[in-house]
Amino acid sequence: METPFSKLARIVCACLLAATLLPASALAAPADGDSGPAAAASSSGARASQPLAKVADPSTANSWMDLFDMQDAAGGPAYSTEESGRLWVDKSVYASAADAEAAGLAGATLENPDRNFLVSLSTMSSASTVRAEQVNPHDTVFVIPLGSTLDSLTYDGKTHAEHLADALNSAIGHLMEEEARNGENRVAVIGYNLHTTVMLPLDTYAPDAEGRYVKFVRGLPGGGNGLAIAATPETPGIQTADGRFASYSYPQLALHTAGGLLEEAAAQSTASVPRVPDLVFMGTATATTANTDIANPPAFTGESPEANGFLGAFPSDDHVVGFGSDVALAQLLTMQLKAGLNCPPASSMGRLFDGVYALLGGSSPIHYEGESAIRLEHMAQAGITQSLPVEVETVDGVCRLNTPALTAALMEWKAAGDSPHLLAAQFMNAMVELAVQQCQFARAQTGLN
Repeated sequence: METPFSKLARIVCACLLAATLLPASALAAPADGDSGPAAAASSSGARASQPLAKVADPSTANSWMDLFDMQDAAGGPAYSTEESGRLWVDKSVYASAADAEAAGLAGATLENPDRNFLVSLSTMSSASTVRAEQVNPHDTVFVIPLGSTLDSLTYDGKTHAEHLADALNSAIGHLMEEEARNGENRVAVIGYNLHTTVMLPLDTYAPDAEGRYVKFVRGLPGGGNGLAIAATPETPGIQTADGRFASYSYPQLALHTAGGLLEEAAAQSTASVPRVPDLVFMGTATATTANTDIANPPAFTGESPEANGFLGAFPSDDHVVGFGSDVALAQLLTMQLKAGLNCPPASSMGRLFDGVYALLGGSSPIHYEGESAIRLEHMAQAGITQSLPVEVETVDGVCRLNTPALTAALMEWKAAGDSPHLLAAQFMNAMVELAVQQCQFARAQTGLN
C-alpha cells in the first residue's frame, strides 16, 4: 500500500525534473512592459552588456610630499636634510587610465576598461647630498706602487695598472674640481718600487682632453711599461716624470719623500690660512725592502746594501737580511715619525732607553720607570770603551742629541753582526759622552766651570 509520503516525494521529483529541462530564459523575469519568453531573452542580453560601476580608493601616490614636508608655504618645492633616511611606500588603485594619468602614471592602459583596475606600487626614500664648503685648501700626496706585476695581473677585464690609473684620475679630478674658500687644492704623486719617482710634484694640475692626469702605457720612452703623465701643471717650470714599473718594493723612501713635500707645504701655510696635509698610501703587496735609518732612509744604489743599513731582499744580494717583520717595522716607524703619531717630543731620556732596550731584543715587560735602563746596564758587556757615535746639535739655544743618527748607527751595527751585549755597552758609553758634551756646552754658554 502506497503511503501519502511516497506519493508526495514522486510529485516533488517530477517538478524538479521539469524545471531542469526548461531553458534559462523561461525562468528570467521580464523587463517592465514586456512579457513572455522573448521579452525575458531580450532583458537578459541587455543586462549582460550594461557597464559595471567600479569604485577605487583615492590615489595616495603623491602623499610622499606631505610626509617628507617637501612643500613650502607657497606650495613650491622645499628640500631639507631633516627627513633624510626616511622611507615611504604606497599602493594606489585606479579605476581608469585617466585616473592613473591624473596621478602622474602616463601611458597606462587597461586590457578590459569595464572590469580591470590599475595598481601602482611606489617606494620613495629621502636622501640628501651635503657638500660642506671647504674653508682651507688641502695638499694631498698620493704614494703609489710601481711594481712589475701591475701590467700583468688583471681583473674585471683590465690590468691592475689601468685600475690604478682610473682611481688616481678620479681622486685627483675630484680634488682639482673642489673649491676652497682660501685657496686651491694641490696634489702630488710619488711612485715606488726599489726606487722612488716624484711623478707629480705638489701643484695644481689640469687634465688632458680625456680628463686624465695619468695613463697606463705599454712602451714608455726609454723602454718598459708604466704610468705616463697626462696632466699639465699650473706653475711654470714644474717637472713631471713617468713612473716605470720594476721589481722589488721600497716604500719607506717614498713615504719619507712624501713627508718632506708636506713639510715644505706646511712652511708655506700661515696662521690665518693653513693648508691641510693629506697623505694617501697605496700598496699591492708586502714591502720587500727597508732601511734601518727610519728618519732619513737613503736611496738604494746597490753599493754595499747591508753595510748601508738595508733590510729584506734586494737585487745585489742572494739572501734576505733580517726578518720580514724587520722590513714592516722599519716602514711603520718611518710612517709614525713623519706623521708625528705616538712619538711626541720629550726632553727626558726614559723613552730613549725604552726604545734602545726594545731594539736590542729586550722582551721582558717593563713594570716601572727606569727599569729599561737597569736592564740595559745588566745587558752591557764589561770592559768596552768604544761608544756609538754621538751627534749633538744646537736648536734655539738648546743642545740636543741627534737620536735618529744614534739609533740608525745602533741598527746598522746590529745588522752587521754586533751582539746586543756589545751594543748595550756602546750605548751606555754614548750616554756618558753625551753628558760630557752637554756640560761643555753649558760651560760655554754660562761661563760656569
